[in-house]
Amino acid sequence: MFLVYLWNYIRGYVIIVVTGRSIERFINICSKRQILLWDIVRNDNDSAVMKASRAGFRLMRPAAKKSGCRVRIRKKCGWPFFIGRFKKRKGFKAGLFLFIAILSLSTSIIWDIEITAE
Repeated sequence: MFLVYLWNYIRGYVIIVVTGRSIERFINICSKRQILLWDIVRNDNDSAVMKASRAGFRLMRPAAKKSGCRVRIRKKCGWPFFIGRFKKRKGFKAGLFLFIAILSLSTSIIWDIEITAE
């Protein structure tokens, strides 16, 4: 179970809210098109919360249109979305590079040698 969660986290997934009159039809269309949905929880007659992969979410638009449902993203989860926050931050990249350079340099230098004999 943990490996499945880890795999989904590495690939990235979205938590979506599907609203409409025919949510079952939407799920069936997604299943037929091999779009993976999991942790499906129905809130009331007109809405449900579920998780989908990033690639699957991109393919959902025709299924939502065909079933008459509306799909909204509630939350983006996973490694790709976490890394995406830092892509435009040049200072963060420079600091990370500098930290790695100083760390590798300091481990290659002998700092202190002490010899004691009696």
